[in-house]
Amino acid sequence: MNKYKICLKAYLNLTQKYYYFFDGFIKMNKLKKIDVLNENGISFSSYKYSRGIDIASNNNHLLLLKYFKISRINDNYVEYAEKILTDIYFSIYYKRDYLYDSHMNTINKLINDNNYLKPIFVVFKVLLVMNSDKAYDTICELIDEDMKYLSFIPINYFYNELKYYYELILLYVKKINNITFDFTAEAKNHNILWMYYHIKGTFYYTNNDYAKSLVYFQHLCEIYKKDYNLIRSIICKNNILQIYNLLGLYDFTIDEAIPIIDYLIYQTDKKQFTKYSIRHLFAAYVCSEKYNDLIIYYNKFINDNSLIAGTASICLLIAYKKCNYKKEYIEANLKDIICANEKNKLAYNKLFNNYTITKSEYEKYFSKVIYSFLYDQFLLY
Repeated sequence: MNKYKICLKAYLNLTQKYYYFFDGFIKMNKLKKIDVLNENGISFSSYKYSRGIDIASNNNHLLLLKYFKISRINDNYVEYAEKILTDIYFSIYYKRDYLYDSHMNTINKLINDNNYLKPIFVVFKVLLVMNSDKAYDTICELIDEDMKYLSFIPINYFYNELKYYYELILLYVKKINNITFDFTAEAKNHNILWMYYHIKGTFYYTNNDYAKSLVYFQHLCEIYKKDYNLIRSIICKNNILQIYNLLGLYDFTIDEAIPIIDYLIYQTDKKQFTKYSIRHLFAAYVCSEKYNDLIIYYNKFINDNSLIAGTASICLLIAYKKCNYKKEYIEANLKDIICANEKNKLAYNKLFNNYTITKSEYEKYFSKVIYSFLYDQFLLY
């Protein structure tokens, strides 16, 4: 994967791609192609012929660039753009989110260069946003204008892997159901496969088809493992742990979560990932009614209560309740967890003080928690 490079040489050497770009540009600007061609002394048959072959013998593409006031590109620019796009790709793949703003500024500058590589730059801008930590709906809003722009660009403008990146974007926004990628012939082409598996796994997850989602995420983990892609591997593993719980495979969650947490718990820069793994582990303990195992694990291995948040906090309180611990012990030893937020206070009062949670409190604090099925039985209003 480290040898992978975005290649744009075809856009410099093959005149054909210019004409697909012009098709999109003309349509986007609501121009009449015949009028444009007549004004430039280009016959329709010549235009069509030039679009159908790799390299045309005429310079019609240069006439049209000048007519549309589109900047020309050269070898130096192509090399510069290749380096930028390759850097962005690896930042996306290895989840270097701290470079997001810098990359976004750079890609916007490339877009503003106003040359015929613009659709490629827009594709990479969309990929950058797609792979951020923003919510799906937010991402769709942010890329809406870019998707409108790309909707005018013919698929044949995109060459080789760039075509697949464009199709992956269409798959992500649910404009198509699959991509034209040859999975048999190009099974080792990880730079396409990982994003495909990620999108498909997420799609099936959001549609509650957890078994299919699990298959894609498991394939995805294998790719990350081969590339030593630690951050994405941890994220993927957490997705799998979550799916195990949703499928009722609690022992699988316990077996796989513990070694992940054992590693993460000492990585201070990965605290958020540790919280996710602990949440899934504690949920599995509660769902499989291994309450004492949860308490033993918590007391033996968790040395930082800031890692116990959200659902994990509720699970911990449930475990202590089920093991018949007195409220005096809870208040003395888990005070910081109980007082961390209003949700935890309500859960504690429900479990240990027989407080009846109101409908509005339930909807505000508990109804949208991902593991709400864990503690509905404890927190019903």
